[in-house]
Amino acid sequence: MGWRGIIEEFRDYLPVSKQTPVITLGEGGTPLIDAQNLREEIGLSGRLYLKLENYNPTGSFKDRGMSLCLSKALEEKAKMVVCPSTGNAAASCAAYAAAAKIKAVIVIPQTTPLGKLAQAIVYGAQIIKVKGGFEKVEQAAKEIAKKNNAILISLKENPYLIEGFKTAALEICQQLGAAPEYHFMPIGNGGNIVAYSKGYQEYYLSHQLMAFYAFSPTFFPPKLMGFQPEGAAPIVFDRIIKNPKTIASAIKIGNPAFRKEAREAIEHSLGKIDFVSDQEILEALKLLGKTQGVFAEPAGAVSVAGLIKMKKRGEIDSNLVVCVITGSGLKDPEAIFKIKKRALIF
Repeated sequence: MGWRGIIEEFRDYLPVSKQTPVITLGEGGTPLIDAQNLREEIGLSGRLYLKLENYNPTGSFKDRGMSLCLSKALEEKAKMVVCPSTGNAAASCAAYAAAAKIKAVIVIPQTTPLGKLAQAIVYGAQIIKVKGGFEKVEQAAKEIAKKNNAILISLKENPYLIEGFKTAALEICQQLGAAPEYHFMPIGNGGNIVAYSKGYQEYYLSHQLMAFYAFSPTFFPPKLMGFQPEGAAPIVFDRIIKNPKTIASAIKIGNPAFRKEAREAIEHSLGKIDFVSDQEILEALKLLGKTQGVFAEPAGAVSVAGLIKMKKRGEIDSNLVVCVITGSGLKDPEAIFKIKKRALIF
């Protein structure tokens, strides 16, 4: 039997029961590839792997959380879900709501890339565009959900998102047979890095118990390396950014829901948080394509941009490293023309 989606594959780690209906589009089970060409290009002597979350059904890691959220919504006999999003969650929520036969209302900024907007339209969601930043999008979504007695699917309000996202960390441990020494990833609202921390810790606890009885090698969680765009780095600078600016639209957030929790997760892992410029993001996006044939959206390339920045500083070398690619370049094809203008490819 093939891959069955995150709920069936990680049931023991998730808040589900035998009565929970399973809404899946085959999310999870994404490739973890040996990025030898990229490793040689940037001069990294250790092993480097890419976790390709762009291979999820709607093209981003959000599908992991939405599978669980919509399954639980159906279990609770919900008639409507409301999702505030910069784009990826909108597409994902719309798809999984369609599979669950639940009405989806998607609240997005007016600047949402067309690739993500097109997905939500095709999946049949009701789309509401809001002027302003993500904070206004979230507020509008809360009001709509309250007025319609609907389930709100946002990081602070719906814990099932984090529970679903954490399965990527469990997969990485299974695929490697251990955890990486370093795990690089982009940060927007902060929920994904909190989820990875939770997944690695839960795997660690279960593995430690098995190791005690089987006398197997000890498992150690990785150092979490989180990066934000320089113009949208409220967690790095520990302050609210009123007007965030970055080419990485998926993580263009000025007041993250999990700012404190993300910092704590990084510090607990003995990791690091830093920023990268839009130029560094675009250069990483280019390298991913030319060395590994991986087409990432700008936010998805932030992890690699962070790794390159640390390598240039001499802060990392001979280690087992995983970089997560959070979303597909097909989500934001307009970014490619920005690369062309900046003479990074042509």
